[in-house]
Amino acid sequence: MTSCKSIIRFLFVFVLLVPGACNKPERQQKLTYPPREMRTVERNEPKLEPPGGERKNYVPGEIMVTFYAGTSEKTIQEITRELHLETIRVVSKPDLYLMKILDGSSVENVLERLHNYKEVKYAEPNYMRTTK
Repeated sequence: MTSCKSIIRFLFVFVLLVPGACNKPERQQKLTYPPREMRTVERNEPKLEPPGGERKNYVPGEIMVTFYAGTSEKTIQEITRELHLETIRVVSKPDLYLMKILDGSSVENVLERLHNYKEVKYAEPNYMRTTK
């Protein structure tokens, strides 16, 4: 029985001391902020500058559309089909949609046409927010 108690004591002391031994300052890495070296990864995102060189503060070819509450999915699908839009995602159910313009029309043109529908509460470009 004594040897069993000594083994249990040994294991108890071992569990308490060994993790602390691994936390010596010379073994810890210094964390620096910001990282010393940052690499950028090129992604297949839409170009932010149109061919004319005019810089826009929204994503070209994308709009945000909010429909009035109670607008049916069928009506929304009809509007998107008429204006050649595709739903990228529903941002918040049931009424805020992120849509892509499929026929190459300008964002401004599509927004103007959307405002003619009584089911559309508001529509705006997909604005980009940046930090400086």
